Amino acid sequence: MDYNTMLEKLLDGGYLPTTVIRAGIRQQLRQRLTSIASTSNASAYDTKMKYVELLRERPIAIETSKANTQHYEVGTGVLNNMLGPRMKYSCCLYEGLKPGQGLGEAEVLMMEDYVKKADLKDGMAMFDLGCGWGSLSLFLAEKFPNSKITGFSNSRTQKEYIDSQARAKGFDNLTIVTGDIATYEFQAPLTGSFDRVLSIELFEHMKNYQLLLRKDVTET
Repeated sequence: MDYNTMLEKLLDGGYLPTTVIRAGIRQQLRQRLTSIASTSNASAYDTKMKYVELLRERPIAIETSKANTQHYEVGTGVLNNMLGPRMKYSCCLYEGLKPGQGLGEAEVLMMEDYVKKADLKDGMAMFDLGCGWGSLSLFLAEKFPNSKITGFSNSRTQKEYIDSQARAKGFDNLTIVTGDIATYEFQAPLTGSFDRVLSIELFEHMKNYQLLLRKDVTET
C-alpha cells in the first residue's frame, strides 16, 4: 500500500484528528504557493496551455457514476437537513442581505443575480444544464410562468424530488431529463432551440468543453 492510499484510508476512516488534518492542509498550501511564486509568467502560461491541450484529448467527463454515488444519489432527506429551503447545491449570495435574513434569502439573491446577468425574460425557452435538486429550474418555472424550462440531471433521485416539487406547486412549464452528459444523445425535449442555456457549477466537473458544447443543444 502506497503512502497516498494509506493516507486516504486514515482520512476516510476518521482516524486523523482535525489538528493533524489542518496542519497537513496548511503544509500543502505553503508548498503550492511556493511553487507558484517561483514560476515565471512564461512557464506558467506554457503549463496552462499544455493542460488545455490535455483537456481537448479527454472525454467530456470521467467517473460520473462515482460522482453520483458520492453526491447526487445521496438521500434527499440528508440534503434537506444540510441545504437551504430551495435546496441550492451551489454558491449563494450574502451581499445585500438585511439583518435577520439568512441562507434562504441568500439562495434567492443568487438566482436573481443569474436572471439579471443572463437577461432572462418571461416567454424564453431555458435549459438548466446540471440542475441539481432543481433550485434554479423551480425558481425559473415560478418566476417565468410563460417560459418553457428544461433541466438536465444525472440523478434519478434529483428528478424525483424536482418532479414532486413541481407537482406540489402546480408548475406545468418544467421538464426534467436524466442522463449521463458524457454519453447522452440529445433527443426530445432537448432537440429544439433554447433562448438561454444556464449551467451553474457544472463545468468544473467537465474535462472536454469543446465536446460538451458540440452537443445538440442550440442557443438562439
